[in-house]
Amino acid sequence: MGALAMPQPGSAGPLDALRWEKRAFVVFARDKAAAARQLAALPARGLVERDMVVLLVSGEGAVKASGAAMDETPSSEALRRQFEVAPDVPFVALLVGKDGGVKVRETAPISAAALFGLIDGMPMRQQEMRSQ
Repeated sequence: MGALAMPQPGSAGPLDALRWEKRAFVVFARDKAAAARQLAALPARGLVERDMVVLLVSGEGAVKASGAAMDETPSSEALRRQFEVAPDVPFVALLVGKDGGVKVRETAPISAAALFGLIDGMPMRQQEMRSQ
């Protein structure tokens, strides 16, 4: 699994509207086949149960693929700048926690079992599961 990172204190980011409400899974993919494989690997029910929004970034636009409605979909440029992903990078998948911090960064598609296992092991998710 990739490295963990903390949110930047006081910095406004393209996903700030989701903070403390949703987890974001952001997929940067130059190759549409890799993006499709990643999206197909994630069952909608598992995403909903974990309060997730999925954003696919390819080319010039960011497209919300699944999850809660957002007032404004962030631009690909804003997401690339926030998460330091160059346009020529073939594939990067990021899990952004409800606190706005990057929890995992992968350069290949990640399985639902690995992603959901990581989330389910987080203290905030553990608390959510106990309260449901």
